[in-house]
Amino acid sequence: MDESSLEEVYSKIKELGQVIGTSNRADSLVNFIQTRLEQVKQKYANMPRVKVYYEINYFYKCVPGNDSYITELIKMVGGDPIFSKRPGIAPAVTWEEVVQVNPDVIMLPLWDHAGGPYFEGPERGNGTTTPYEIASRPNADKVNAIKNGRVWYIDSAKTKQAGPKIPVAADLIGKTIHARGNKALLKMKVVPEEMKDVFSSVMPWNTPYELCGLTN
Repeated sequence: MDESSLEEVYSKIKELGQVIGTSNRADSLVNFIQTRLEQVKQKYANMPRVKVYYEINYFYKCVPGNDSYITELIKMVGGDPIFSKRPGIAPAVTWEEVVQVNPDVIMLPLWDHAGGPYFEGPERGNGTTTPYEIASRPNADKVNAIKNGRVWYIDSAKTKQAGPKIPVAADLIGKTIHARGNKALLKMKVVPEEMKDVFSSVMPWNTPYELCGLTN
């Protein structure tokens, strides 16, 4: 199933419930997701708006677009996702455009054993990239997210699942985009093997996972 909006996610859950004879449970699940999302929305209602660049892919640069429910989640928790009015689920952008828009926060997807970044050969575009690679791009020093050390990994396994974990994804995004900066992360030249390795030596806080949005 392809879901281009939260409303479509809900309708697909109900449709599946009808097909397998569990309509009541499907309705309850939708109500649960909607209730939890409203709670998450209220949690970030008074937070300052921040411009967010969610770089879905570092090589074929793209962002959540007008037809992505992830765009709705980012907006719900106080983010203004750049280029989100472009049609499609993941429309293309250029780094030059990103620099011009000047986002406050940059999010990079990460999952266990992601690997990368690969810029040549058959694997180019696979895996993910590093904060160091982002900070080394042309004119990166002009971007607020880099100047303030607000380049974050976010758990892709939790944020790209259109289902019961949508409220978890929304809260995760909220924690991430509102976390205070840490320039030490910009020195990371190697993609971490596991999510838990991200803050092994660079985080100054007592509860880094919670503050940076990498746990519930």
